[in-house]
Parts: sequence; structure tokens; C-alpha cells
Amino acid sequence: MPLSSSQWFWPVSQWPEAVETLAREAKLAPIMETANLPKLRQEEMPLSLQNIELVATYLGIESEPIQVTYNEISAVLKFEGPMLLAVPSLSSDEPELLLVLTAQGQRICIITPMLSKIWLSWRHLRNRICEATETQAIRALDGILDKAALPPKQRDRVCQKLLHAQLNKAEVCYGWQLRLLPNSPLMQQASEFGVPRLILILLIAIGLVQASIVGAWVMLGQSLLSGDELNIAQVSLRTASLGAWFILLLFGLGFQLLSYNASGRIAALLSSAYRRTLLYGALKLHPNEIRHQGAGEFLSRTIDADAIQQGTLWGAFEVVWASSQIISAFTILLASDGSLISAGLLFGIFLLQMAAATGYWRDSGIWQNSLRHITNRMVENMVGYRTRIAQQPPAHWYDEEYRDAENYYRFSKKQATFRTALNGLTHLWVVFGIAGLIYSFNQYTLSQTEIAIRLGAILLALQGLSGMEKQIIAFVRIQRSWDQVKPIFSAAQRSPEKGLAALFAQRHRTKSDKPQTLLSAHNLSFRYSGRGRLALNNINLHINSGEHLLIEGPSGGGKSTLASVLAGLNMPESGLLLLNGFDRASMGLSTWRKSVVMVPQFHENHVFFGTFSFNLLMGRRWPATPDDERDAIEICAELGLDHLINRMPSGMQQIVGESGWQLSHGERSRLYIARALLQKADVLILDESFGALDPENMARAMQCVLRHAPTMLVIAHP
Repeated sequence: MPLSSSQWFWPVSQWPEAVETLAREAKLAPIMETANLPKLRQEEMPLSLQNIELVATYLGIESEPIQVTYNEISAVLKFEGPMLLAVPSLSSDEPELLLVLTAQGQRICIITPMLSKIWLSWRHLRNRICEATETQAIRALDGILDKAALPPKQRDRVCQKLLHAQLNKAEVCYGWQLRLLPNSPLMQQASEFGVPRLILILLIAIGLVQASIVGAWVMLGQSLLSGDELNIAQVSLRTASLGAWFILLLFGLGFQLLSYNASGRIAALLSSAYRRTLLYGALKLHPNEIRHQGAGEFLSRTIDADAIQQGTLWGAFEVVWASSQIISAFTILLASDGSLISAGLLFGIFLLQMAAATGYWRDSGIWQNSLRHITNRMVENMVGYRTRIAQQPPAHWYDEEYRDAENYYRFSKKQATFRTALNGLTHLWVVFGIAGLIYSFNQYTLSQTEIAIRLGAILLALQGLSGMEKQIIAFVRIQRSWDQVKPIFSAAQRSPEKGLAALFAQRHRTKSDKPQTLLSAHNLSFRYSGRGRLALNNINLHINSGEHLLIEGPSGGGKSTLASVLAGLNMPESGLLLLNGFDRASMGLSTWRKSVVMVPQFHENHVFFGTFSFNLLMGRRWPATPDDERDAIEICAELGLDHLINRMPSGMQQIVGESGWQLSHGERSRLYIARALLQKADVLILDESFGALDPENMARAMQCVLRHAPTMLVIAHP
């Protein structure tokens, strides 16, 4: 019996089991992880963005919140899955949960509360999701349509058009899309994207292309290279062979287009996974790992990352293609009578090509480092060009650049020698191949077909060796670029802290008139990597709910270091640091950072190239909701930034940053404060955040912070 629509949905109280089931059925989370998920009750852990993210982190997957509008629902159902959707109920105020597993064509697979999988038409599912929203709108339209007295069919069409116009941007449901973490094994990510099937199609297409090429050369030899007088039957046979040659070429072209299409889709899918992993790893890097690197080094890593993406994916396809050509040519020559010498020469030239590639790779590290050094110095000098012009004598502006260019030229000459050798070996094969063909022609009686096949094999090997030569040069650069990008990928492999203590913190909180200790440090010590002296030694600190504390001290006294440890940016070497009675491992870094928000010193904070709204709300949620935008405008008004917003042509959507609207020091400082306040954390840490403000704006900012920060720690100079 088909299930009724009421049996498709999970009750909202079972959302933890729904997330677990969806992750398991989509093969995103191991069975052992889903089995070990603690039993969680709705009253202890209501459905929310933070709680979904915590459970997803525990399962080792990623959850992305989505808000689905009326005009987007069809596309979301067809292309985005697996996902958990909260759909308005027809009988209660609480939403119902829909588990969308996957989509195939016009059908959507969902998981019911009975753990059965059913396939539904996407139109049927869409109509049910939009039913509650449409019902309310139709009630408002009925009165208007009744007065119009339209015929039934015309009334339905008009009603549908009015619904689409009225509900175009209306939210019909919200939810979360589940997917693998960017640091998941490559094979698992490839399997999720359907890459293995595309690789199989690619290999089959390449094999058929090579078979078509060989067959075409056979037909060419049979139809065109015969010099004997032919009778009518032989002329007909030659014509048929020529037609077969043409058909094989068409088939080869079709298979080649198929291989290009498959390789393009593989490259697009793996590029997406590569970019996600790269961004994930970059955000996993500890600030201390990159704090001594300049803009030039960051740009070099970006260039290297692009080189890997551009070269590896398409380059891998080209290597497969070139290898198939060389192997096909070698096999044909080996199978032909009297071509053993030519096959041996091809194999020998291929080995020499690999030897030249080894030498090219061996010296490429120094050469690419010198090129990278030139890029680094150029960018650093461009960033600080005003200081250089004002402070450095003009006669010495280019001394270092000249030395760098001389070193680069010296190393480039050695690289050019190996590249010449690679190119020369490719052309040497043409000489040896044709010489071997002439020798065989003189020693043996070759048919026209055999001549055509051997000539085709020689040209096929030439294409393969030429393609391999280009990809050797590309892959050597990629391998050297990987040395720069590898730390980012290594950072991506760091396991996230799967603390679930935050989910149960509310259960352990007792109602008491005494101040509740939010953040406490017991005998806390910290030492920077590579330094012998402790930056913090046996620090004891207790911050209770509602307290506003001030820490003063001289420069270099450890104030900012203490703030970074309290905010979770640095791990203490010894001692105990607790938030709501839990340490960071139990709480999880993500929850800790959301509960304790820090505004770093001015030189460590940044205005990103993007809209003013993004810079305000990036720590809260992005894309922002209308409620987020309203909160941001209110905070900006309290901080005196409303005049800035009114002055900017695009208001909150004005592009700011290095290449956009320039903000003063005071405006930046207030932006940083607003960004932190909008995160609504339990504890706010301000590290010298008022130093760039004039007295009037400082008083205004202080009043705003006191109103919106329930618990606060301020660091300042005496």
C-alpha cells in the first residue's frame, strides 16, 4: 500500500535520530559513529542551527543551513541531497521533518520514520511542501477572484500566476544539507560525486578511440595504397574500405568528444572538492603558523594552488591519453613482422625521456624557489612602496631585485638544457621511426596495409611522446608547487574536536542566586613554539556571569597571549581551562569559539574585500537573514556607524576593503566591535579595541558594549 503524505514526515522531536539515519543511509558517516551517538531528547536539545552543527561534527560530516523559497523549491529537490527539511505542518505549529536522500531524474527518494525508502514524483513532493504556504495565500486571493467571476479554468490559471508573483521570494521551508567534510578521503569524496563511473566511461572512450584510429589506418592502407590494376569487384571493395575508413574516423571523433566530456566533468567535480579542501585547510591553519609570513608568500601559495588545480586534473587526462597512444603504438609495432627494432627504439626513447625528466625534476626545486623568491619580494615591495620611496635612497631601490634576477637566470639555463633534451628526444623518434620503416621496406615485402599501419603507429607514438613531454614539464612544476600547498592540506586532515558537552550543559546548570562561573583558569601556563620562556605562568582567573573585568599591564606582559588562550586560539601548555564547567576537548572548539568571542588587536584584525554587511555578519551567519541585517543596522547606529552607512552609495551593500571603500582607523575599530557583538557570545574579550577612537566615539562604543555584552573582559594599557 502506498504511504499517505502524513507518513512521509518525522516528528521534530526525533531530529537527532533523523540526522543519524540520513547520514548513515547516505553513507556519509560510518555505522560505528552513528551507533555511538548519545540518545538526545528534544527538551534538552531543541532543533537549532548550533545543535545540528554539533551533531554533524560528532558524526564527522558537514551541515550547511539552507532556506528554500517558493521559486527555488523545485531546483533544491532535484539537485541538492541528502538534506533534512523542516516543512510547515498542516495540523500544528511545529514543523515536520522530511529526509531527502537523493534524486534521479523526475523522482526523489525520501526516508520515512519506519526507515523505509520511497520514491516520489518531485512535483508531488513539491506540492506537499508548498501546501501550507499556498493555502494561506489562496485564502487571501479567493475574495478577489470571486469578485472577478472568472470561468473555472481561467480562474485556476490566474490563481497560479498570482501565487507565483506573490510567493516568489517567500520561504516555504528551511533545512540542512549534509555532506562529507572536505578532509574526507579522496576516494570517498570521488564516490559521492560519481567520479568512478565517469572514469570508467573515460577509459572505455579512450580505448575505443585508439581502436578506431588503428582500424582507420588499416582501411586507409587497403583502399588507397594499392598500385595494382583492379577489376570492378576490387574497385567496389576499395570504395567500401574507404567508406569504412570514413565511418571509423567519425566514430573515433564521437568517442573522443565523449572522453573530453567525461574528463571535463571529472575535472569540474574534483576541482570543487580540491577548492573545498584548500579553503577548509587554510581556515584550519593556526594563526601562529602563518603570522610571520607576508603578503608575497601568501600570493605565492595561491599561485601554486592554482597551478596544481589547473595542471593536475587536465594534466592527468593528458597523461592517460598520451600513455594510451604510446602503448598502442608500441603494441602495433611489436605485433608487426619486422618491426621489433622500431618497437625497441620507441621503448628506449621513452626511457631516455624519463631519465631527462628525472634531471629536470632534480634541479627544478632551486629554480622554482628562485622564481617564488622574486614574486615574494615584488609583492612585499608593492605593499610597502610608500615607505620604501620615503625611506630608502633611490640608488639602492633595485639592488636586491638585480641579485634575484641574476640567480633566476643562472638556474633557468640549466632547466632549459633538460627541456631541450626532452624536445630533442621527441623529434629523434621521427628520424628513427621513418628509418626503421625504410629499412623494413627494403628488407621485407610489405603490403600496402602494413605500410599504412606502421606509418600510423609512428605518428601515433610521436603524438604520445610530444604530449608526455609537455606533461612532464607541467607535473614537475606541480610537484614543486605541492611543497608549498602541502601544509594547507595537512592542516585540513586535522581531526575536528567532537565535543558534545555543550549539548548537555543546560542540563547541569542549576538555578542559583550565586554568580555562575562562565570561564575559569587554574594554574594556566603557555609557551610559544620554539621559545624557552613561558609567556604565561600559573595564571588563575575566574569570570562570572554578568561581570565586566579590566586587565591592565605594560606591553609584552602577556595580556594578548592570555586573551588568545581564553578565546581558544591557543592551547595552554599546562593547567586547566573550563567553560561552563567543561574543558575545550569536551566542549569542542567550534562551540568554545562561539561562546567566547575575541576582538584582537587592530593589526591582527582585518576588513575583508566584500560588502559592509558581510564584514559585520561573517561571524554570525552568511548569507544573512533579514533579522540579521536589522540587528546589524541597530548595532551600527549605537556605535555611530549609521553616518558612514548613509554616506556610502550602496549603504550596507557597499564594497569595502583594500580595493573598495576605504574606512578610517576609528571606523574599522567600531566595525570590529560590531562584528563581535553581533555574534551574541557568552563572553566578549576586547583587546585594546578602544585605542583608535576619539573620546566621543569611545564613550559611545563603551556604552554600546556594556548594553550588549553580558560578560566582558577588556584589555588595555594603564
